[in-house]
Amino acid sequence: MSTVLLTGATGLVGVPARAALERAGHRVIAVARSGAPVSADLLDAAQRRELIAAYRPSHWLHLAWETRHGIYWTAPENETWLAASRDLLRLFIASGGVRAVMAGTCAEYDWTKLGRAPVREDAPLGPTTIYGRSKIAFHETLMQSGVSAANGRVFLLIGPGEHPNRLAPSIARALISGKPAECTAGNQIRDFIHPRDAGEALAALTTSRVAGAVNIGSGEPHSVREVAEALGRLAGRAELVRLGALPTRPDDPAYLVADTARLRNEVAYAVKISFEEMVEEAYQYWLKGEHA
Repeated sequence: MSTVLLTGATGLVGVPARAALERAGHRVIAVARSGAPVSADLLDAAQRRELIAAYRPSHWLHLAWETRHGIYWTAPENETWLAASRDLLRLFIASGGVRAVMAGTCAEYDWTKLGRAPVREDAPLGPTTIYGRSKIAFHETLMQSGVSAANGRVFLLIGPGEHPNRLAPSIARALISGKPAECTAGNQIRDFIHPRDAGEALAALTTSRVAGAVNIGSGEPHSVREVAEALGRLAGRAELVRLGALPTRPDDPAYLVADTARLRNEVAYAVKISFEEMVEEAYQYWLKGEHA
């Protein structure tokens, strides 16, 4: 079996990705700044060199990046991560690595050119954020590297462990506290995927031979309103959901759903967790205080 370097192993998607790779019998070098079997600061050049020299992985799944909620879209650290990732790729290839996969984002697509159809991987690119631009830049580096490479473009996550200010947690926390949950009108249609499905899909992509961009999503359209109303029902406090209390951002696309044909047909991965199950898991996580 392969030796897989997993960077960002303790994140929302990293934990299930590691579990999936280990279940498949691969040797996983799970790396993070803290909380992982291998502790390393990937922004430190010396530690990058030491990491690759010590383990000489054949495969690499790169999940580490700037991901702090409310910051990552515009953080200058995106450029720092881009430079570090390029250097790590260079070291990985020089040590004999043969397959590299990155976690990309649906924010790589040009949201101003989306219609009402699922987004294919060949849709126009054109992010307005430094986060999206940095991801595209690393995608281009990967594709020109000479090794087998893929970019798993992750859509919208809902599940246990999210930042408390993200969509589902912010609504769930308000309802659990008996407070009004203020939302936009909620007409935006989105592709929501459970972190476990996203991690398992990226693990499957890493050990496949599929090249290029691959959407990591459920392929199912659901509105933000559906998320809010489902949480209201679970809490038994539907009257506290305040749809329309917040303005919709002018740059927020009306429809953002993945075409998952490549994921299903080429990677041979089908999502396992339904929309209803992922929303309930997210709600139960905050209700039980498992985050404390």
